Amino acid sequence: MSYNTIYPRNGQDKKSYVEKRRKDDWITITIKVIGIVGWVFIIAILSIVDSAKPGQEDWLTRLTGAEVSHHWNLALLPYGLFLLIFVLVVTVFGIIFNRMRHRRKTDRYNISVIILCVGSFIGLIYYIIRFGELIF
Repeated sequence: MSYNTIYPRNGQDKKSYVEKRRKDDWITITIKVIGIVGWVFIIAILSIVDSAKPGQEDWLTRLTGAEVSHHWNLALLPYGLFLLIFVLVVTVFGIIFNRMRHRRKTDRYNISVIILCVGSFIGLIYYIIRFGELIF
């Protein structure tokens, strides 16, 4: 019996399946990289939106007499939109790659890429509804 034998469940024969893959192939590595890059871009989008939003007056700004902006920085908002579109397109390709790789019983979908895809789609819809009149 090989050390790569997958032990059966529910009374299956012990030698019914032997894992022949020794390491990750390029599709699996690409899916993992897409997940990591997607989260990095989501963090970038959140920081762009945080930088673009109006400032809030607190005790330090009142103490120093600093001016607080009461308007959105319209120059930064399109960058967040383009990054959301980019994340959505890349994660859709990641799901397609994951589907190409999903042929054996032991293959699994990368949940991180699916969450990124759904989240970026919902975020894109919200972004267009919330900031559409400011951007377009």
